[in-house]
This record gives sequence, structure tokens and C-alpha cells, in this order.
Amino acid sequence: MLLTGAASALWGLARQTYLVAVIPAGDRGRALSMLAGSQRFGVFAGPFLGAGATHLFGVTGAMWLQLASMLVGGALMMSVSDIENDAAQARRGLGAVVVENRRVLGTLGLGALATGAARAARTALLPLWAAHIGMSAPAISLIFGIAGAVDVLMSYPSGIWLDRYGRRATGTPSLLLFAVGYTALPFAATTFGLCVIAVILGFANGLSNGLIMTVGSDIAPPGAQAEFLGAWRLTHDLGMFLGPIAVGFIGAATTLGAAGIALGAVATAGAASIRRWFPTVPLPSGQSIDDAGECRNAH
Repeated sequence: MLLTGAASALWGLARQTYLVAVIPAGDRGRALSMLAGSQRFGVFAGPFLGAGATHLFGVTGAMWLQLASMLVGGALMMSVSDIENDAAQARRGLGAVVVENRRVLGTLGLGALATGAARAARTALLPLWAAHIGMSAPAISLIFGIAGAVDVLMSYPSGIWLDRYGRRATGTPSLLLFAVGYTALPFAATTFGLCVIAVILGFANGLSNGLIMTVGSDIAPPGAQAEFLGAWRLTHDLGMFLGPIAVGFIGAATTLGAAGIALGAVATAGAASIRRWFPTVPLPSGQSIDDAGECRNAH
């Protein structure tokens, strides 16, 4: 699992760094949203393919399917031409980049952290609540399938919204929708009610598709993009780590409903953070977020 996590983090950073280098700033929203959407489609389709492989070949069939998928993916990556790498840039230490950009990571990073928590907690809390109200396993799977379809279908529209109306105008309503869904969860006592909430959360997740990667690409300082994006991803991934843990601790100490209310509060705070600090449009070439306060306010 440690090796898988390390490989996943490296893959996430490499794909984002590559697209930042080859995609024009005005098209980043759509490009990164489609990139995130393609991965989410894989996450959506993977369990169905795995179920078929398991049915035909037993549990190990899913393992062989995963191995084959990784080999195909690796071969595709080997066919992509690499980008020029500045040796001086590569020598910059991650710690130095974090210190230099601590103000950015401590402000915009709050929105990224809240987004990560809201996204990850969804897959932890919804199944628990479904079991709490006595739903069957097939019904839970169906609801997740519907919500996953909504999530994937939002990939390209969310990218258009990012490029046309800006990062702040995308992230704020996304986190507010997360807040509405989590706050309403304690009142969902039927299958239909939970399905509505799952669709709301799936829509919110789809609307935020590519948001964190796009903002990170916008604010990455010239000459240290890879190092900065690594630190930027850490703020979001820390939220994804803490979200499900918070569900477990709060649910154990109080009730699952209280966990939903708490996540709603976190999402609301994240929306306020995004509204306050996220840029509305890509920054001009060569300009960093630290010296772009007037630029951001002007937009």
C-alpha cells in the first residue's frame, strides 16, 4: 500500500506538471478537468471490469486486470514525448519552495484542504448512513453508480465553467453544494432521500473537477513549478486523509448525523476561504500570487 500510494502521488504530480507545460493558460480548466474526469471514469468503470474478471477467474482475476491496466498505462506514458527540464530548477529544494510560498499555502491551501476533506468524506459517510437507515447492498451500489455517473458527466462542463467564469466562481458553489448535501444528510431517512443527497454531492464533486489542479497551475511560481505543485497537492491530500478520519471519530463520539453537520461546516468554511483567496482568472505570465493581490482584486 505504501508503494501504491507513492506511485499514485508521483503520477498525479507528473501528469499535472506535464499539462501545465504544454497547455495554454486559457485552456487549463478544460484540459485538467478532462484529465481528472478520465481518471474518475476509470474509477467508475474499474469495479465493473473487476467484477467481471473476478467472476471469470476468481479473486486473482482482478489482480491480473490491474496489472494489465498498469502495463498498458505505462506503455502509453512511454510514448509521450518528455518536456525540457531545467537542471537548475530541478536542484531547488522542496523545503525552500515551501518556505518561500508559505503565505500562499497557508491561505489558498485552506480551500484546497477543505475541498479534499469534502471529497473523501463522501465515500466514507454515505455508505455508513445507508447502512444506518437499513438499505440493502444492491441499493447502495445503485446509488453510488448514479452519483458517480453525475460526477463523470460534469467533467467537461466544469472545465468550461473554470475557463469562462473563473476559479473562484467554480470553487465557491462547489463547496456550498457539499455543505448543503452534508448538512441535509441527517434528515435522509429513505432511499430516495439519500439518492437525492448522493446526487447533490456527486454534482458538487463533478463541479470541482480539476479545480485544485488548475488553481495550483495558475499560482505555481516560475522556475519551481514541480516543487510547488508537490506542496500544493499535499494540502489537498491532507484534507482527503483527514476527512474520513473525522467521520470515524465524530461518528464514534457522537452520531453519524453530527459528522454530517461537521462536514457541512467544514465545506462552508472552505467556500468562504475560496471566495476570499482563490484567483478568478489565470495570472499573467511570470507573475506569482504573492505580487498579484492588486491583479486579483481588479478581476
